[in-house]
Amino acid sequence: MNFRLNKQILSIVMVLLIIVATIGVNFIFGVLDSKVNLNIDLTKEKILEFSDLTKQTIKNLDTEIRIKSLIPKGSYDDYGIFDSIDLLLKRYDTASDKISYEVVDIQKDPTVFQKYKDKNGNNAPEYSVIFESDKGYEIVDTTNIFEELPDFEDPTSQIALFGGEQMFTTALEIASGGVKPVIYVVEGHGEYAMQFNVEDKVGSAGFIDYILEGQPFEVKSLDLSKDDVPKDASVVMILSPQTDYSSSEISRLDAYLSKGGKAIVVASDFDMYGKNENLENYYKEYGVSFYDGIIIDSDENNQHLFEGSYYMMPDIEETDITYSIVKKEGKIIVQTARGIDIESKKNVTSKPLLLTSSNTAIYSGGSIEDVNSFVDIGKTPLASLVTKTNADATQTNILFLSGSEFLNPLILGQTTYSNYDFMVNAAKYLTPSSSELAIVPKDVTPSIMSIDVAEAKTYTWIVVIVIPAIILLIGLFVFIRRKNK
Repeated sequence: MNFRLNKQILSIVMVLLIIVATIGVNFIFGVLDSKVNLNIDLTKEKILEFSDLTKQTIKNLDTEIRIKSLIPKGSYDDYGIFDSIDLLLKRYDTASDKISYEVVDIQKDPTVFQKYKDKNGNNAPEYSVIFESDKGYEIVDTTNIFEELPDFEDPTSQIALFGGEQMFTTALEIASGGVKPVIYVVEGHGEYAMQFNVEDKVGSAGFIDYILEGQPFEVKSLDLSKDDVPKDASVVMILSPQTDYSSSEISRLDAYLSKGGKAIVVASDFDMYGKNENLENYYKEYGVSFYDGIIIDSDENNQHLFEGSYYMMPDIEETDITYSIVKKEGKIIVQTARGIDIESKKNVTSKPLLLTSSNTAIYSGGSIEDVNSFVDIGKTPLASLVTKTNADATQTNILFLSGSEFLNPLILGQTTYSNYDFMVNAAKYLTPSSSELAIVPKDVTPSIMSIDVAEAKTYTWIVVIVIPAIILLIGLFVFIRRKNK
């Protein structure tokens, strides 16, 4: 009797110990979860992992950052973006004692949207995240974090991109007191980007603003026929103009560049050769000319064909701008480029970033079957960084790009290629954020396994017939063996 009672008491004690241990373990992990990141990222693109830039930005924080999510609780989407946003923000929280994160209950405090205004004076939108410090705040509209684009390799499919880290780290920089570098885009000459209509963006400046959305830049338009380059300019962009600059516009541009200004110049298309005489003669002061024709690279390793269109894949030279691209073995594609001809100039140095192979020729027109339509020119830069040391010891940096297709939004939106990385890294190199690497959106496209009818039948037989039959036979074997014992 006593033995049975003792056994019951022991069982009760063991159950109580297990319950207490379970509660204790849950408590410990609950505390740890608020201090240490315990989530394991098993996604293909590691969407919850921080880039080196984010790690460095967090490490350099000198002020406390309060992150407030205004995303309604229970929000759902097919890609799990809202869940990914929450997990990613928790990672920022646990990465530094200077960062705190909370989800605001907008049901209890519906006026919270009115406390934060965007640059146009509008209330913070629903589904936004606020990065706030004593120095200011930055609003991130999470409806722009996710984007679906046509798949470059398969036009019938789409690529899903998640730009959470890209936008959150930018907001972190700004909220902590950072100043956005200002990029001025020259307009008024029928620029290439004018042919694209993107959302509510207007003109070439609007196009660049759309392309660089989520990056730490402010983009403004500039009319050199009326205004000098403003003093707050970090970079001036000239985007494949279709009409020439006047002498006064050239003077205004030179006044800026000759004092250590920075610029990104995209060549006008080859059919504009000789028509932008003033502008292209000015480029020659930096030892730069663009060829009259289209560059053709006949090396198979430097070619890419997509739906009948010819693209080049130039060799990427390792520089500060291209380092991150070379490191991940990225590829850049270029179409209808004119090529850059570099002439030696005093106090001017040139560094090629993208080079064709030695099997390169220039095609200026005529029959493609006529060998006289092609002129061999050997290795040719498609992008080159030119530095000029001025009389006052300042240095002017200009990145010359040899074709308007560098700005093609279809290509810039492809994670298969590194064109977007290249443009963002170039802009960051030329601005005060020159040491930063681009944080690019991550591919969250679901992986779909295609199975034909025959394979489907095979898998059905295996799952429905073969596996149950094997289990049944094993059970029968065990039953007979036990019975014979």
